[in-house]
Amino acid sequence: MEISLKVRATRFAQVEAGDLFLMRNDTGAYVALAVEGGPRQQDDLMMLLLGPPSDKTPEIPKLTYLSRDWSIVSLGKSYELRLPCDSEDWLSAEPQKLHPLVVLEEEKLYIRARFNFAGQSATVYVDINKGKLRLDGSGNFIRPDHHCAYVLKWSLWTVEQPAPQAILSFPLVRKP
Repeated sequence: MEISLKVRATRFAQVEAGDLFLMRNDTGAYVALAVEGGPRQQDDLMMLLLGPPSDKTPEIPKLTYLSRDWSIVSLGKSYELRLPCDSEDWLSAEPQKLHPLVVLEEEKLYIRARFNFAGQSATVYVDINKGKLRLDGSGNFIRPDHHCAYVLKWSLWTVEQPAPQAILSFPLVRKP
């Protein structure tokens, strides 16, 4: 039996918003999501660093820039987000502390993250399916506000069959 994982080695410039990828730099090895938009007009692609946290990058998720020439391993959109079915895991109010949080706004899913730019810091929400920042008509960051539920327990999985693999889970589960 052959199990194939749809991955490719490429440059960051070659991925699309919403693509999941693996990358390594001098601070560690990470799972990240390509995100469209940002406060600088010339930047059409950013990365949402999902984890795992490292000594040099302890605060995740974190929206940041990545050189378009950076080498990555792209999973594209061949992944799925798994959410818990236990009602105890879901919250009706957004936690103030910045945890790796998924927000369900009606039928849309967002990941909450921190974005530091120009000496300022903002909380941003990234649409997981589209890989886009939640912005108002003027381009300002806004939070989901229609019938929301919040969950701190979630995971990303590959979609190959018959044996999907865990990519990243929260609360963080360290691989042996």
